[in-house]
Amino acid sequence: MQIIQENQQELKLRVKSSDDLESGSMKIYIAGAGGHAKVVTAAAQSQGLEVEAYLDDAKAGTTLLGRPVLREDGPLNPEIAFVVAIGNNKVRETCFKRLLHRGLQAILVKHERAIIDGATCDLGSQIIAGAILNQDARVGRNCIINSGAIVEHDCQVGDHCHVAPGAIMGGGSSLGEGSLLGLGAVLLPGVKIGQNVTIGAGSVVIKDVESGARVAGAPARNLT
Repeated sequence: MQIIQENQQELKLRVKSSDDLESGSMKIYIAGAGGHAKVVTAAAQSQGLEVEAYLDDAKAGTTLLGRPVLREDGPLNPEIAFVVAIGNNKVRETCFKRLLHRGLQAILVKHERAIIDGATCDLGSQIIAGAILNQDARVGRNCIINSGAIVEHDCQVGDHCHVAPGAIMGGGSSLGEGSLLGLGAVLLPGVKIGQNVTIGAGSVVIKDVESGARVAGAPARNLT
């Protein structure tokens, strides 16, 4: 699949504000038709959103949860917003940019049982049941804040990140663009993580991590 490379500002202009994309009886596309798509479907339905179809070239012609699975490169209605339900950050980012390039609009999906208290989330992201985002936390575009994850006050989550189930970001910590905070992993308060970092499940990160690194353990150590 071709990677679309465009000016980031041009892409951002195609992501409408929440005032333009109100939830409630609105139809959406969900890109991806695997297990995570089922989780995102539950979150979307809790908002009153209706899944028009799933987009997955490998599973096109089948159905998921009673809805058709279509090819991503087939005819799509530009009036229907989308979210990308793919766990892999790079694949999700590429798909997100392709759909924006086609003129579709991204939407924020947040489960009714997620708590967003004074935090902000950009469109294209998905906030799953049990997640908690506290005061002045900021989540970028096309992120996954997964089941039971905690993003504490004043945290920064860059675009295309994944905060996995049960992971915790201590107050004032940050996760750089494209990074993964693994299952049950913990960032201590104030720790800064670079871009495209992978933090293994159960890790406890006590100091800053440079971009591109892979770390794991308690305390976390560099594996690269």
